[in-house]
Amino acid sequence: MPLKQKGISPLIATILLLLIVMAIAGIVWTTVFSQAESQQQQIEKQGKTFAGCANASFKVDLSTVKPTYYSSMNVTKVVLLNDGRRDLNSFNVTSFYSDGTSDVNVQSNVDIQQGGSGVVWAPSTSKPSRIEIVSNDCEGIKVSLDDTYIENA
Repeated sequence: MPLKQKGISPLIATILLLLIVMAIAGIVWTTVFSQAESQQQQIEKQGKTFAGCANASFKVDLSTVKPTYYSSMNVTKVVLLNDGRRDLNSFNVTSFYSDGTSDVNVQSNVDIQQGGSGVVWAPSTSKPSRIEIVSNDCEGIKVSLDDTYIENA
């Protein structure tokens, strides 16, 4: 007695295969589209930040108040001058030491108006060999000075 073979007809198999392919394509499309949209929003945000920071700049005041390391308090004082056309309010101050270590201190309460000045303090375990000050308001705006500019108090 011959065995009857049962299975899916070729038409139904083709339709199922097309549905599976369309479902996978939909998932891939949704993933790619959401990533592209997220990247577009991030680029727009960076563009707005860059446009707002195009005229931002600051420098270390070396003429009147030199950067000073106070060994009794383990802190370095640096006076900044805002010579840009944007207020700056937050800075990361990084002290680098000759042994290769570093300390980062966030100065979020420093408000330097256009044309004004402000003081940032860098807690230091010893006199730093270099200090880098980066604006948190405008990424990429920074100054760096080595120990030849830092006096001892």
